[in-house]
Amino acid sequence: MRIKEYNRDYIESSIKNGKSYLELGREYGVSDTMIKKYARRNGISLPKRREINPNETFNKGIKLKEEKILTEEEKELIRERRRARKHNLILKKKYSNLNIPKIDSGCCPICGSYHCTNGFCKSHNFQGIVGLVRLGLDSTKIGTSEIFNEYNRIRDILYDLYWIQGLSLIDLKNKFNIGIEHFPINILDFLEIERRTLSESQVNAIKQGKVNNIPQTSFKCGKHTTWDNKEVYLRSSYEFDYAEKLDSLKIIYEVESIRLSYFNRSKNREAIAIPDFYIPSTKTIVEIKSDYTLNIDEMIDKFNAYISFGYNPILILEKEEIDLFNIENLVTPERYKRIKEFNIR
Repeated sequence: MRIKEYNRDYIESSIKNGKSYLELGREYGVSDTMIKKYARRNGISLPKRREINPNETFNKGIKLKEEKILTEEEKELIRERRRARKHNLILKKKYSNLNIPKIDSGCCPICGSYHCTNGFCKSHNFQGIVGLVRLGLDSTKIGTSEIFNEYNRIRDILYDLYWIQGLSLIDLKNKFNIGIEHFPINILDFLEIERRTLSESQVNAIKQGKVNNIPQTSFKCGKHTTWDNKEVYLRSSYEFDYAEKLDSLKIIYEVESIRLSYFNRSKNREAIAIPDFYIPSTKTIVEIKSDYTLNIDEMIDKFNAYISFGYNPILILEKEEIDLFNIENLVTPERYKRIKEFNIR
């Protein structure tokens, strides 16, 4: 619509009667801005938003309150309170499905105390505490002083499952029916539970009967079929030679079929012994070693355990049977020294 087709008198009277620019624009099929521009160009007085009091100064250039100079400690406290308020709003939205008590603004989301200085709350984040709900933590204790006892309760449960019962992280994941992404390995660090070393994990896996894989080795190794058609895995040429000897004599034997616990004095911890050969007919355990692979102190600990369990241990060293407990007197001093040096590696 062209401007000359606007009805000036009608627009002026409508504006005076309180009709909005938007309503007039709809009648003419234009925007409210076009109506306002037309009115100004044609001398139509536009209503003011409100009556202005002539005594109003709008505080231009005037300070209503003297500015206070804050110390660095006060500034940090203000920033901390702002962060706490923002953090609480985020947590409230994120964990709205949990039965967590309402936490006042500026209070610690973990223990609920105002301006918390507790070392536990500083070293444990709120998300980690909420994550323990999946493990049985009572969410109503979050934000209260009872959270510390509840945390210790969950810690004792996990410690018993992990260290006493020997469950792995995968076992714990299945037990609590949660995804592995919700049960990362650092959950033990969060609960201040010491993790197993690699060696301890291997020992635990053997005790639980979970180890079926064949480790890689630089020695001659491979599968071997015994004289009675059993398939076994051998790890050195010495083991192949000994197996062929037993096959020629038609002696029934087993390979790495026994798991026995013993105390390793040099490492001052419990370990698992896996004998190389076992002859059931005579309850004989045979260890096949070379000068390089024999660890005398460790083998003595194993032999003592074998004997205590009622077995008859034999050591085959460099393809010759030798008395382990008298080895120092049966080999040359140079060879014995070399064997001991191999032990330090």
